[in-house]
Amino acid sequence: MKHGKAIIGIGLCALIFFLFLDAGKAQAATFYGRVIAIEGNALHVKGSDGKVSLFWVGYKTQFKPRVPFFGDRVKIEYVKDNLRRRAVTHLTILGR
Repeated sequence: MKHGKAIIGIGLCALIFFLFLDAGKAQAATFYGRVIAIEGNALHVKGSDGKVSLFWVGYKTQFKPRVPFFGDRVKIEYVKDNLRRRAVTHLTILGR
């Protein structure tokens, strides 16, 4: 117990460092495309360049004006979550 305060101080400094290191990761990105498949909580969206991307929809996702169907053009705003998935935050339907 001779070095207890020093250990606690180093632990708090490390905790603060990792909190600031993790704070910069949640930057929202935008993706435009057409829904080609829906599997449970996952959306497969094909972009204008032909690339198919997978997005995860959760309980915090905001749908405007409704949930998408196959063939809908969508605008997706997403962040990378702790599991490095593309987690959808806002999903807007642009039309057919």
